[in-house]
Amino acid sequence: MALEQTWLLADSLKLAEAQYRDILIKQKAGSVSRLDTLSAHRDVLLRLRELRQAQADVATNLRTLFALIGTELNSDLSVPIDARAAQDLPTEAETPTLLVALDPIDQSRSELDGAAQMKFDSTHPQLETLAALARAAEETAASLKSGHGPSIQLSARVSRDYPNGPIFESFQQNTVGVSASWPLFESGRVVKDTKEQQHLAESAKKQRNQSAMDLERDWEKAHDQLRGLLAQKPINEKSIVETEELSRLTYDSYKVGRSSYLEVQTVNLQALEAKVISATNDAQILIHSPFWIVFQQRSDL
Repeated sequence: MALEQTWLLADSLKLAEAQYRDILIKQKAGSVSRLDTLSAHRDVLLRLRELRQAQADVATNLRTLFALIGTELNSDLSVPIDARAAQDLPTEAETPTLLVALDPIDQSRSELDGAAQMKFDSTHPQLETLAALARAAEETAASLKSGHGPSIQLSARVSRDYPNGPIFESFQQNTVGVSASWPLFESGRVVKDTKEQQHLAESAKKQRNQSAMDLERDWEKAHDQLRGLLAQKPINEKSIVETEELSRLTYDSYKVGRSSYLEVQTVNLQALEAKVISATNDAQILIHSPFWIVFQQRSDL
């Protein structure tokens, strides 16, 4: 999103510079006032500041990205720019230190369209973890319970012995043993431990059910947002076309003296805002499209 803004702002800055140069010529010819010239230059400075801030945001995001993927880049990231704007940079813009090219937003969205059609994943890792904890607690409780109560142990032994005594004769010895035990003084420890594990199992099951409800609700909310964003996309595209046309017509009207420069500034800002809104909407579509793909297609990422 920050990179997209550098491209839009660079384009807007070029327009502001062109209009400022045009108005500066008209002022020298005496056809426009000093007020219009200052207003036009103010637009240049405003777009220049916004562009520089967008570049700083790109640099910050790139450093975060490289840290996450464990990559070191031996380049100066301080003044990045979208590679699309590199061939025709604004005159006032600072010289870029890095050209950044990402996949086009529309291409990325088409590759993630499949994620938007997915159904809720009942085997979400969080749910599987809670289910495994519940099973482990149940098995522990069963193990504790099986060891509680009386136990009987049988033993048998057959041996050929060679004693070390005065009579050097071997003999065979057969023994059979039976032992019984009953825990009398364990003070209900086994019973309490068993109940504890049973309660832990019940808690894990309830946590799993609640987590499943929460995840499915979030999944539905994400899809609602995605459907809304997709519905706004054609509206945004139409708004860009109309505001750009309005900007051109208003400036033409200003050049022949039918409109004020304040009107030119207003429609220029509206055109830029329409582009930023559209870019933001497209970025949000990308964010919501792969909402569940991380869990359902992890091996493909």
